[in-house]
Amino acid sequence: MWILGVLAVSVWWCAGGDAPRRPGAPHVAPPQLAVRAGGFVALDGPAGARRVVAIDRDGHAAAPVRLALPAESRAIGASDHVGVVWRDGARIAVAGVDDGALGEPYHFGTRVERMCDGTASNDRRWGVGWRERDGRVWIVFGPTFRDGAGVADATATARVATAPAATATDLTWCAVASGDDQIVLFWRERGGDLSMNFCDRKRCSPLAPRLPPAISRATLLAVGCLRKGCGFVTRDRDDAIRLRWVVADSGRLKWTTTLPGARADTTATLVGAGDRQLALAYVAADGAHVARVDAKGALTELWHGADATAPALMWSQGQLLLAHAGAGAGDLATTVIALPR
Repeated sequence: MWILGVLAVSVWWCAGGDAPRRPGAPHVAPPQLAVRAGGFVALDGPAGARRVVAIDRDGHAAAPVRLALPAESRAIGASDHVGVVWRDGARIAVAGVDDGALGEPYHFGTRVERMCDGTASNDRRWGVGWRERDGRVWIVFGPTFRDGAGVADATATARVATAPAATATDLTWCAVASGDDQIVLFWRERGGDLSMNFCDRKRCSPLAPRLPPAISRATLLAVGCLRKGCGFVTRDRDDAIRLRWVVADSGRLKWTTTLPGARADTTATLVGAGDRQLALAYVAADGAHVARVDAKGALTELWHGADATAPALMWSQGQLLLAHAGAGAGDLATTVIALPR
């Protein structure tokens, strides 16, 4: 039922970026979302009482499943099932959720220090990363939908080198994201430099460019990728909130745009939506905005709400899911917007 692979990488972010938020800034973490067969899945709730919710393509949520999972846990859609990945002591556990309970877990890793931020999830595959105590970063991954083609490839492993200046002890942070059907790995070195690497179902790219200083020296709020590169939402030193696009192979900064009306204490989410556009959520003075971002950085608004926190976003098969806190305590509100690729 489960077809898993592992990438070993010698070598971010949940909502809010990879740096501490400012004191007093309001922030309610949005749910973590993933693609699954027939729709989406959301994970939220406190450690020890996490909530897994299956959501169909019209945005209707099924009855939640309560699981005693730690804060370091992720929901995935895998091989036509809802699953979860979590840190289980010094190992990483992966298990399906059937009839309201966890199935038998598969375990990976040996001396897990922490999970990487983020979750890679798209119509082809999912991926979750973690860092071992020796500084090496691993990714466990598998197909989102059951697919006889590529089963052998899904169990392949690969290893790539980190940036030349980095050693295992130099790496202080890691994250994963989807880049169309690829998994994108990010890491920060002790000196502050940020790098990214694109990984397919067989191997990671030999090219791992460092990100421009305009990004590495700013506070990262969100990132979303396509096959050709990644967009980064940052809070810069002048408190401006900007979206920048970086080319995959070279790490070259291609364009920058300032988000209209964004507050200095904004939260943001960003996700690839097909192969030529991004979907962006951020908070302005008049509430939360969700917009389509084209290949040149132009924004087209898709949704506007009174939320004080940017909703979580996930895209699958021409539909964009927005998930955020509902009117009641613990409620999950969802909206689906048609967004062709």
